[in-house]
Amino acid sequence: MEFKLKQVLTKTPQGVKATRNGEGPSPKSHAVLKSFDGTKSVSELKKLCVGPSLTEADFEAALKELGKFEYLRVVDAAAEASAKAEAEAERMMLMTLDFTAVTKAAAAKALAPAVAKPAASAAPRPAAKVPAIPAPAPAKAAPPVAAVSAEEQAREDKAARLKLEAEVRQKLVAALQPRVEEELRARLRPKLEEELRPKLIAALRPGVEVEVRTSLIQALTPRVELELKARFAKTLAAQRAADVQATKVEPEGAPAAPAAAPVDSAFERVLASMNMPVFSADMGGVCS
Repeated sequence: MEFKLKQVLTKTPQGVKATRNGEGPSPKSHAVLKSFDGTKSVSELKKLCVGPSLTEADFEAALKELGKFEYLRVVDAAAEASAKAEAEAERMMLMTLDFTAVTKAAAAKALAPAVAKPAASAAPRPAAKVPAIPAPAPAKAAPPVAAVSAEEQAREDKAARLKLEAEVRQKLVAALQPRVEEELRARLRPKLEEELRPKLIAALRPGVEVEVRTSLIQALTPRVELELKARFAKTLAAQRAADVQATKVEPEGAPAAPAAAPVDSAFERVLASMNMPVFSADMGGVCS
């Protein structure tokens, strides 16, 4: 396939796929296909590609090769203009939500068969000889058929337009709902977190406090018991040393001193508050 300079070219789906995947019949053809973006004439493409790295002969050979593999095609001006107009109309409809043009097109499409049928039936027929029939007696005037049919057609057009609007609205809702939900989540997430944070803290605080209290009790109970035992051992050692000292000071043969009355001291209060029995033995082996 040979292209003329005035022809306007565009990529085919195979050409677009080859450009995206980095494929091509040859490196020069792929370079021409890669540099071709949008819709351009052969002369514009030639000015764009021909240079020190690509001669005119290489450019023509690349065009022939691309045409052979159907990576480029000649643009139909009427079809291209119609496609652009339809795309622009669809874009404006989505932006403005005005479905007047779509409903009019649907109504015209629905009217086309109804209009075509009378045209087909209006073909000339050969005249036939009909015997004369006496005119009937005048009857009551019937409603005009044309007015009734026009009213019915208007009603049908309105129903079709409403149905089409409902379908388009449903499609728009289905297409836009995920985006709207995502945007609402992005906007409302900080506010929801700010409102829910105090409630979450208030709900979790009792459980956390109980857990912390339990862990502290489990960790500190051995330390407290060890500290009490150490103090009790020191007190017993001091008392034992005092008893030994008192025994050494007393003269031999002297009568034993009467037992001293119990003294209410801090040590005695600690012993009284403990939940376990504690015994003390003096030098004579008497336990108290």
